Amino acid sequence: VMNPLDIISSTPHVRTFSGRAQYQSCFGLAMLFDRAGGQQTAKMAEAIEKTTLKSQHIEDLIKEIRVEWDEWDLRDNNQIDDMLDFNAFYNGFMAPYFGCYRCDETRKALKALDMDSDGWIDWNEFLVYLKWAGNAYPDTHTARELLDLAFKDGLLPAMQDVLVGTVKDKIEASKK
Repeated sequence: VMNPLDIISSTPHVRTFSGRAQYQSCFGLAMLFDRAGGQQTAKMAEAIEKTTLKSQHIEDLIKEIRVEWDEWDLRDNNQIDDMLDFNAFYNGFMAPYFGCYRCDETRKALKALDMDSDGWIDWNEFLVYLKWAGNAYPDTHTARELLDLAFKDGLLPAMQDVLVGTVKDKIEASKK
């Protein structure tokens, strides 16, 4: 049995075919692992951060998003520490996709993004979804379009894992 981190760090990048989601890149495998019930680790996020995309255009779109991230990072605690609190992340990135900050659906999405469960969204945690979307959809034109794909095709499905985990926890607790 191979360690998921070994698989993720050694897998070559491939393009998608017929518009289907791809899982044959390091970020795709990380998302597949997450969707299968595994929890993405800090080492996985670090490996993904170090991986460059084949498309310079997508890298440039991610840089645009990073500039916006840094602006929100400065606002939430007056320093760039690569982490946003849930409120800053919601205001900066999630609001177009989730109707209210305090809704259960929004909380589940934030929990899905917060891989290390520290109450903050780290840049590396968010970068997984951005790189996956850029790799899966290399013809993406704008940073906003990349964000749309990352949220709609990446984060929303990942939220299902959080929901399933919550239900399992409640079932286990009721058995005790």
